[in-house]
This record gives sequence, structure tokens and C-alpha cells, in this order.
Amino acid sequence: MDILSQQQRSRAKPEFQAIILSGLGTRLGPLIESHGDDPTPKALLPINNKPMVSYCLSWLEEADIREALIVCPPKHVSGLTDHIQATSPILNVEIHAYDSESEESTSTVAILKKISSRIQTDFIVLSCDFVPAPDLNLSRLLNLWRADISEIIMASLFHEASDEAQKRKDEPLPTTTFRGPLLLGVSYNAKSDVRIPMHLFTKFGRCRMSSRLADSHVYIFRRSVLDLLPMVPELKSIKKDLVPFLCSLQYSRTKRKRYADILISPEKPTTANNVQEKGSINLLTAFQYSTTQELEFQNAKPQPRSRTPTTPAKPGWDEEEEDSNAESAPSDLEEEDPSFMPGLKCGLLLYRDGNCGRAFSLASYKELNQMLLKATVSEPKRVRDGVDAKAQISANSSWSASSKLGEGSVVASSAVGQHCTIGANCRIINSVVMEHVEIGYGVKVENCILSRHTKIGEKAELKDCESVPGAEISGGASYKGVRLSSKMSMAVASSDEDEDDEEE
Repeated sequence: MDILSQQQRSRAKPEFQAIILSGLGTRLGPLIESHGDDPTPKALLPINNKPMVSYCLSWLEEADIREALIVCPPKHVSGLTDHIQATSPILNVEIHAYDSESEESTSTVAILKKISSRIQTDFIVLSCDFVPAPDLNLSRLLNLWRADISEIIMASLFHEASDEAQKRKDEPLPTTTFRGPLLLGVSYNAKSDVRIPMHLFTKFGRCRMSSRLADSHVYIFRRSVLDLLPMVPELKSIKKDLVPFLCSLQYSRTKRKRYADILISPEKPTTANNVQEKGSINLLTAFQYSTTQELEFQNAKPQPRSRTPTTPAKPGWDEEEEDSNAESAPSDLEEEDPSFMPGLKCGLLLYRDGNCGRAFSLASYKELNQMLLKATVSEPKRVRDGVDAKAQISANSSWSASSKLGEGSVVASSAVGQHCTIGANCRIINSVVMEHVEIGYGVKVENCILSRHTKIGEKAELKDCESVPGAEISGGASYKGVRLSSKMSMAVASSDEDEDDEEE
């Protein structure tokens, strides 16, 4: 049932604004180094021959989000602006630079504080390195929010981590506590046991815990969360500080009493006159204005809930000690029973079907590329311009039409970017080759990432390597498990210790 006409919807206030966070990408090592004076924005690194930020923008467009703000370091503004202008996305995209020199100002919570004046509605926060699965629509998370819009303050997306991600030590997975569509807690402290406050069990009873779920870094926040941030200065990281803090409000009686009025402010009731101004309404209001439903909302009375006496519990790990006379002091029902206070709910959408993730490190960047290549729909064998008739490109490879491939060469399970030149009798296996890469005769490349403008001499052999933009590898060189810099001519045999470090 559509309450607003298409014309009214176009004039209505946007329901959500999207904030795309694009950092320096230091954990991607050599891939984000500059090529001369030309910086390499993390958001423009290709995944399956497509800039990673393009996945986010397409995802937002599919969910009918109209406005997006990309927040990035100042040196990346020019490159991102050129990309946005060249691709012409449907949604309105703005780019905002933050101070990348100060560690304090680069924290994700500090960035939200800086741009708070530009956020006028409930907002979506996502990282530029998140690549959603083809069947994972953002509308599923938005609908979770809309279904409980009166009390929900945050909704987040978690996905089941791959086997490789669970083994990696570069960023241990959090311990996630949840019950159905509610996120109850997230702990990133892998060095100690997770402590669950008794107040959580008192309110929610049985719940589930998992260490196999990864935070997709996709959140929806109520606009009032921005008003809360200055009051809790210890919050630095969105996923490690802000999300756990908001989760604790669901069962922490003291915190709810302190912050409920800030997060859930009374709204004027929706009427036929202001429904267009609001732009979106909840399901209950929709039925109220429906001409096909005869529901007597005005005369409906809430059913009284039983009050089960409970033994006062000691303050939990996140509770403050209250006045010893508080229990004997006269108080209303909400003060005696925490379940009658505002819910301040934190929603959770779990995605368990794979084929999505974040490319925040070298290992996850490789894995995500291979994951998407495996899902590539095989094309019928055909003649390609610039590809020799005796060369082979596997069905699960991604090939750019502007690149050239020499006689007898093989490309398998790899992505080759634009304007690349690969000589004869080469082997490119399980690798990512970015744009403007030159590979000489007889080169073997396996499980590598070659950044843009890399040049490799004849009969060189590379395995488990990553190159900086503009790297030059002399002919006959052999490298394994190393990072390739601008000019390298000596063969290096990596030790077992180097390989272990790379895996971590």
C-alpha cells in the first residue's frame, strides 16, 4: 500500500542520508602508495576490475537512497571527484575531506562529529571497502529499521565470516551476542574472556553468542545519536566503541535513564496534513490512513502488563552504583521495571550465504577478488580484440577489452585491468593485475597483486607478492612472498618466517 504518490515522494524529505567512509587504507600496504605525485585512493582500488566504492554507490542506488557523502583524506578528493564525474551515479554524491594529519581527528566517531551539521536525517554509515553479495539488498536492513522506527536507535549488518577470515590473525573476529533481530553486545577483546552482564539475561533471558560473525561496517543510526556523541567523549571507534555502547543501553538501566530523552524524543503525531512533510511513516500509521482497513486505532487501549517481582540485582559491569535509598523511594513503574523504559533497540541483520566482505587488508583484498571471480558468469568462448588466437583466458577470469595478451599465454582465475600488455608465453594465475601493467615475455605470476604501472621484465617469476604503483622488476628476477618496490633487480628467496608474516 503506497500512501504517497510518486510525485509527493520526490518532494518529500529524504528518509536517509548515506555516509561512506574512505580512509587512508594503510593496512593495504604497498597498494595505496602514490605513483609519483599521483596518490592512490583506497576507494578506487579495483575488485574484480571495478573500483570498490562503485559497489557501495550501486548498492545505495538500488535501495533508492538519494544522497551520499564520501569522507576521505584531502589528497584523495581530486581522484574521487574525477571518478564520480566520469561514472555519473544516479544519487547525489558529495565529497568531504577530513584532517588526516591528526590521529584524533581520523577516528570514525570524530569524523561523525565533524560532519554532524551536514546530516539532517537518520543516516547510513558504511565503509568504502564493503562489497555486498548480489542477493543482499540494502532494503532488507532498511526495512528492519522501518518496522520498529519508534524505538530503534541503530541497526547493523553482520555476515558469516569465511573459513579463511576465521583463521587470519590480522583482525580477530568479535564475539557477538544477539537474540533474533536484536544485537545485544559486541566485544573485540580477544585476549580475555567475554563478560556478559546479568542485566542482559534479566531482560532478554536466553541469547546466542558467536565468534564466527564479521561486522560488515554497515550501520543505520538515528539522527539523535549525533547529539549523544559529545556527552560520551571516550567513544573513538564506531564499531569498537559506539556500537557496543549503544547495545548496552538496551539493558543498562542507569544509562537508559541518562540518555533516553536524548535518543528518543517525543514526536508530534502524524496527521493527514503533515504526512507529506514527514516523507516516511511507520506501518501502524499506514494502516490508520488506509481506506481498506477498518481498525479502530483511536479507541484501542494498551493491554496492562503483569509486574513480576524480582530480587534487586547488584550493578553489572557497565552499571553505576545507585543511591542505597533508591529502591525504597517512591517511583513509577518504569523506574522499578527496566523493561517499561524506552527500548532503545539495536537491530541486527545476519547474512549467512557468503560472497560478501570487506577489503580492509591485503589478505581480505585477495580473498574478495577470488570470491567474486569464482562467482563470475562464464562467457562463451569468443574472439577478443588484442588477444592472440593461441592465448587462453579462463571462464572465471575478468578481462578488460583494452588490454593485450600474447601468443601462448594463459590467464586463469585472475583479474586484468585496462590498458595492460602481457607478452607471449606468460602464466598469470590467481592474481590481480591493475591498469597500465606491462609484463614481458615468459613471465610467471602466481597469487600476486600488481599495482598500476608495474613493469616486469622477461622471464621473471613472482609468487605471493604485491607491488607498489610503478614498480619495475628486471628480467630474470625471482621473488616469493615479498613487497616489490620501485626498482628491484636482485632475486630474493623468502624464508618461512616471511611467509608466516604475510599470512597474518
